Amino acid sequence: MDVKRVSHREPLLIGEANQASGRGAFDGRPGRLLAGLLGATAEWFLHRVEAVNLLDRPQAKQPRGKGRVFDAVAARRAASKLDLRGRAVVLAGKRVALAFGLRNPAWLSPVALGRGELVAFVTPHPSGIVQFWNGDENRRAVKKLLRKLLRCANKNPRTKGVRGRGSR
Repeated sequence: MDVKRVSHREPLLIGEANQASGRGAFDGRPGRLLAGLLGATAEWFLHRVEAVNLLDRPQAKQPRGKGRVFDAVAARRAASKLDLRGRAVVLAGKRVALAFGLRNPAWLSPVALGRGELVAFVTPHPSGIVQFWNGDENRRAVKKLLRKLLRCANKNPRTKGVRGRGSR
């Protein structure tokens, strides 16, 4: 992960790793799911957040069962290099939360990172395979959280003039 590209203006959305080479963080289904909650296109949404992954390359499939292998050591190393000061942060998934030292965080509740000087929110991974995303109440809660976090990006000149689906 390129730490230099992390700015301090947009909310920071942190994921695990891309499942396809050559794609940006949250390209594909996860980005579309989050954007869809806001009634926006993925392009509009990803223009208003800074999306990064802890791991640079797709992870190998598990030899048995579902899912992919997760390099927790590399993820913790990458998490420790991120400068999160002054950021609105969303950790996407339990494995990302674990990389930041959080065990069993409550979904969507504010959690302290570091020495408590930073607050982050943890969501289930937006790949859509977690049953959390099936509940309308859960989707509304994430929508509310994202709207709140995106308010700080409204003053960012880089995003002016970019409109979402159905915006006025």
